[in-house]
Amino acid sequence: MNNEKSIADDLTLAKERFDLVAKATHDVIRDWDLEKKTIWWSDVIDSLFGYRKQDIVSGQDFWYDNIHPDDQTRVVTNIHNLIGQREKNWSQYYRFRKADGSFAYVHDRGFTIMEGDKPVRIVASMQDISERIAYQKALEESETRLSFALSSAQLYTWEFDIENQIVHWGEGTQTLHGFKNVQSISSVEVIQNAHPDDRDRISAAVERALTAESGGKYDIEYRTFDAFDNSLRWVHTTGQAYFSADGKPYRFSGVTKDITNQVLIKERVSIADQRASVAIEGSGAGSFTLDLATDEILYSPTFVKILTGTESNTKRREVFVEHIHKDDLPVRDAAYAETRKTGELSYEARFIWQDGSVHWVKVIGKNLINSDGQAVTLSGIVLDITARVEAEKKLAESEANLRLLIDSAPVAIGLLKGENLIIEAANPSILHVWGKDASVLGMPLIEALPELKGQEYPALLANVYQSGVPYYGSEARVELFRDGRQEPVYFNFVYTPIFESDRVNGIIVVASEISDQVRAKLKIADSERKLRNLIDEAPIAISLFVGRDLVIENPNDAMLKIWGKGNSVAGKKLVDVLPELRAQPFMQILDDVYTTGIAYHSDAARADLVIDGVMKTFYFDFTYQPLRDSDGEIYAILDMAIDVTSQIESRSMLEKSEEKYRQLASELEQHIQKRTNELRKANQELTVSNTNLQQFAYAASHDMQEPLRKIQSFSSRLQTQYEDILDTSGVFMLNRMQDAGKRMSMMIDDLLAYSRLSTRDGEFSVVNMNKVVAEVLSDLEIAVQESGARVITEELIPVWGNARQLSQLIQNIISNSVKYRNEEQKPVIQIRSSRVYQQDTEISTDLASDQGYIKIEIEDNGIGFSMEHLDRIFQMFQRLHGRSEYSGSGIGLALCRKVVQNHNGHLTAVSEEGKGATFIIYLPEMKE
Repeated sequence: MNNEKSIADDLTLAKERFDLVAKATHDVIRDWDLEKKTIWWSDVIDSLFGYRKQDIVSGQDFWYDNIHPDDQTRVVTNIHNLIGQREKNWSQYYRFRKADGSFAYVHDRGFTIMEGDKPVRIVASMQDISERIAYQKALEESETRLSFALSSAQLYTWEFDIENQIVHWGEGTQTLHGFKNVQSISSVEVIQNAHPDDRDRISAAVERALTAESGGKYDIEYRTFDAFDNSLRWVHTTGQAYFSADGKPYRFSGVTKDITNQVLIKERVSIADQRASVAIEGSGAGSFTLDLATDEILYSPTFVKILTGTESNTKRREVFVEHIHKDDLPVRDAAYAETRKTGELSYEARFIWQDGSVHWVKVIGKNLINSDGQAVTLSGIVLDITARVEAEKKLAESEANLRLLIDSAPVAIGLLKGENLIIEAANPSILHVWGKDASVLGMPLIEALPELKGQEYPALLANVYQSGVPYYGSEARVELFRDGRQEPVYFNFVYTPIFESDRVNGIIVVASEISDQVRAKLKIADSERKLRNLIDEAPIAISLFVGRDLVIENPNDAMLKIWGKGNSVAGKKLVDVLPELRAQPFMQILDDVYTTGIAYHSDAARADLVIDGVMKTFYFDFTYQPLRDSDGEIYAILDMAIDVTSQIESRSMLEKSEEKYRQLASELEQHIQKRTNELRKANQELTVSNTNLQQFAYAASHDMQEPLRKIQSFSSRLQTQYEDILDTSGVFMLNRMQDAGKRMSMMIDDLLAYSRLSTRDGEFSVVNMNKVVAEVLSDLEIAVQESGARVITEELIPVWGNARQLSQLIQNIISNSVKYRNEEQKPVIQIRSSRVYQQDTEISTDLASDQGYIKIEIEDNGIGFSMEHLDRIFQMFQRLHGRSEYSGSGIGLALCRKVVQNHNGHLTAVSEEGKGATFIIYLPEMKE
């Protein structure tokens, strides 16, 4: 009993001692019962890691879960290995989570309690070593920063063993002193490897640093030799000696730096300063240095010469100021005031020499700053710029004369300066050509004339500016915005580069507007094209013979049929194509017509032509009509011929018949007389026909209408008088001729209408479109009634235009709607209008952007057309249907488009086959 009590007392005493130790230490004590799998924690866990005892779960998972995830596997595995191997002592470093979520570095040490061979408990002590770890890291970082700083500054350490006279150094210091792989070396060897002129200085500096009176400071620059290539190197070595209480040195260490580059730079700067001084004087400039503290000035002789005209070097600063022209003193004072702000001096002023002459001088300088950032001296130069100033005055006068010449020139001239082509000068002529006023001066050309964007002229100007080669333009078309609208104009022009110091610095533009001449040429070309079209469509044989060589142009099919040739003869000489004409009078007649300008006509003229290799005889009524150009010069002959071979052969046969039957009996006399009368009548008609042909030839160069009307008239009379005589083929051909004549007449009428429309602008005014439509419907009343069409017209907005042309436009479109109606339903035509503007996406971009437009829509429910034919329907002579289906010349819609173009508008259409069409007209809104 007493024994059990004694054991209990011992256990109590042990527990009290354990608790006392747990409280006395700053470590967290952990008692781990391996059998019950519980852990007891000492109270320090609260103060050290922030866990209250009541919040701690007694199981081992609390400890496991709070070990840092990166350390957990290692720590748990290690301690279980210890338990399994029955080892007694355990120690680990790891991170443990605190109650606030942060981690503390801990050193955890444990002891295993065994019962026999079985581990039953582990008692461990967890020490927080976070501060020690942080200190170690800080120390390592500090050493790393120091090492990096020394390395970045290229500083290398050394230490001198005073007692043994041995130098210990790193790799960098070794290299600077010319050694490799020598960690320690005697001080004597170090000094011996220095430049001979520096050895005594090094020894004296070391001895001085090792005396207490010097304070131990060591600072010296000296030269060393590389032990391998004997190259020279400058080094700067600093150090500090440390002394004991009795004044004896016990440590001497420091750093060394390579300063070879700095020394070489200083030498170069010194040499450069000397060279600069020589160069300044050699260039004719004078140099000076002004002490900003004492106002003392040092200067070169050239400085005095430039400012005073003398070469004295004993002048004070005030003397130089006295030579400045009084009107330029404010300029000099302002420049020095700016120098006090910026540190830089620059001004130009006049200086009056002692001989009274005035000279322009440029003064430039700069403050030199000391190590404290203070300006201590002003260093600079002076230059005599009198010649430059006078040259600039002459240049200004020259430019003024150039501008005067430009302004007074009778042609359009402009001056563009710089790569941006700034308009520096522009005379009234070129401003008129551009459609601008003087406000464009000073603007880049492309800003003043934005319509040039996308045209070739900016690129041409840039090429002249870059290459220095002039550019000449002839009859060049330019789109310019003038008088409120963009229009094409034509110029002859030249871009001439202006050189300054062998470099292009501008371009002179000289231009002459030739729009009227070019448009006249275009009209002539258009007239010739129309003539060629008429030739092609004419029912008689026609060809042009161009030039005195009589080159064949535009022979129509009828003429080619007469010659028995193909289209390949075009472009060849007449005599080469028909060599058989050499022995006949025609070549001489043509030459006479070309020489005299007098037309020639002949009836029933004989011509022998080779057809298919066989010479055959033909008879022609023909006319040679000379054609003149705009200058009145003959340039071609128009040949018009009608083959009358059959009539002549008939007449010849009749004459033979008369001779034969004149011998017949008298009973046949009356019959013969009758035949004679018929022949006389035929001859009279032939004579009339020839006369009409001659009149046609006379009028052909002016107007084709009259001969066509005669052709129609005579063909009608032939049909009336000889229909019984002619066979079916003859009647058919006569009908064909009449149809062709009618078509030709209709075509010429339309062409004349189109031509008049092209050349006669007419008067423009406000047009009441309601009135125009009413008049058109009145004119078309019969056609509208016969077709059963219903026309629905809304209130139409007035437009600015020509009433006659607009009436023709509306009539053509409504006529088309009636003509091309759908036979399965009654025609319905709707007419409406509205206001639109150019920025609306539906309008052509060709229209003016600042102009309002009236949109007129004429919609029908006719046969319509495919949109792929949209452009085609507005072209001359274009038809989507044959003449047998719908009559017409194919010019009507082309005429409509021309009317709209004359009004600066736009015409288009939308349609679908079988579903009608809508013609859309954009006309300018009436002007205020």
